[in-house]
Amino acid sequence: MFPVSLIAGALLKRTRLGQTAANIGGWAITIVVVLILIAIGWSMLKGSIIDKHDLETRAAHAEHGLEQTNKADAADEDLEARDDAATDKLEEEATNAAHSDPAGAAKPVGPVSRSVHDGLRNNRRPNPAAP
Repeated sequence: MFPVSLIAGALLKRTRLGQTAANIGGWAITIVVVLILIAIGWSMLKGSIIDKHDLETRAAHAEHGLEQTNKADAADEDLEARDDAATDKLEEEATNAAHSDPAGAAKPVGPVSRSVHDGLRNNRRPNPAAP
């Protein structure tokens, strides 16, 4: 900043305005330049603060979305595991029913069909004691 005032002072001396005018003009130019630099610095600082806040907000939203996705995936895995267990149980019951009555298993509606239907009916009932 000080060199700017020296240059402005030298220019004013060349125009023969006198020593006082040169000093006043140099300081005026220096003050204007300093104010411009302060304004530029402030706008850059303000912009960086806003950008940082926006970045933090986006990161928080992304983390929240990831947590929700993980919870949904865990729930889907639980449902899939439950369905797989139910399917395995029905297949096991059907196999056991076919082994216990091979002649009946060959009929259109035999113990295998009955065990599968009974298993499905029991899975649909909220209370096993209900009819």
